[in-house]
Amino acid sequence: MTYKEKFEKETDWQRKIILVDLFHCRKLLEFGSNWRMMDTANYFQISLATVSEDITIAEHLREGKWKFSSRNNALKAIKTLRDLKSNHG
Repeated sequence: MTYKEKFEKETDWQRKIILVDLFHCRKLLEFGSNWRMMDTANYFQISLATVSEDITIAEHLREGKWKFSSRNNALKAIKTLRDLKSNHG
């Protein structure tokens, strides 16, 4: 089964994010700087912004320090964290 098939079949939002992230990382290893987020977006037929957000959320999920109840809550928490870091150096 391809990453795209798994993505389309998956119903869990966190697993979908991890699939996008894993696929993107795999292609970066394979093609290096010739692979772009836009290539990943085109493959999954999602927006470039969604790929960027998914990769950011995946980084936080991998760390295991955060538990998010939804994709939107994850984005809000990450934005809040970034805002705090930028305001406090």
